[in-house]
Amino acid sequence: MVSRGITSELLALAIMPAQADTTLTVQGSDGLKSTIQIRNGKGRIGSEGRGEYLLYDNGSGTITYVEPIAQQYTQVTAAELEAMVQVAADIKQSAKKGTKKGDRFIFTVHLTTG
Repeated sequence: MVSRGITSELLALAIMPAQADTTLTVQGSDGLKSTIQIRNGKGRIGSEGRGEYLLYDNGSGTITYVEPIAQQYTQVTAAELEAMVQVAADIKQSAKKGTKKGDRFIFTVHLTTG
């Protein structure tokens, strides 16, 4: 699952100049230390102690979430990720309206990629 912090880092990565050759180390308020590497319009975001990482390709606009231990990856475009974040925000907002403590909801979201 992609967290809000990672999503913010991806969006920041997306607006950085394609020619930048940089390594950034970021420590969040939760103590998670992440490294962002940028080179030739491509980026990699990984966190200490975690095997999975994100790749971003500025040329194609794709984001790839790699899980080496599970030997799998998930790929979406930046626009698809932004749409998913908006759907989650909309669901959260609508769940707050007219609910009381103890109410339970089950949401199913289907992502279709072209």
